Amino acid sequence: RARMVTHEQLALTTLRHIAKTCQQYLAVNSIYPADLLQLTLPVANPPYLDATLAGNGITVTKQGYTFIYTSPNPDGGGPMSFRVLANPATHGTTGERHFSMNEQGEIFVTTQNRDATPADPTIP
Repeated sequence: RARMVTHEQLALTTLRHIAKTCQQYLAVNSIYPADLLQLTLPVANPPYLDATLAGNGITVTKQGYTFIYTSPNPDGGGPMSFRVLANPATHGTTGERHFSMNEQGEIFVTTQNRDATPADPTIP
């Protein structure tokens, strides 16, 4: 149980870190990154984000959670929003809570085995 709680806390810390780096990217580029690889070397120099957190740009598994970054307009005039999901790699074993975060830093949570949505409660 303690390991699961630790994984959940690390997932929340990672979500907040991704949000902060996306906001820094927005301040410099006037758009959010289309994927997380835009936050790492060699695209961003110096990097906003460590490459181990960027994964393949969309998905990365870290410390019992899988993170999925989505941007609604990655190929067009530049995304002005993003969403990051954080789901336990194994529901009930590596974590019980599923998280979703938007560009405003709001984190939604559910204990159901599904993606959290804006209809779910938020974490302050």
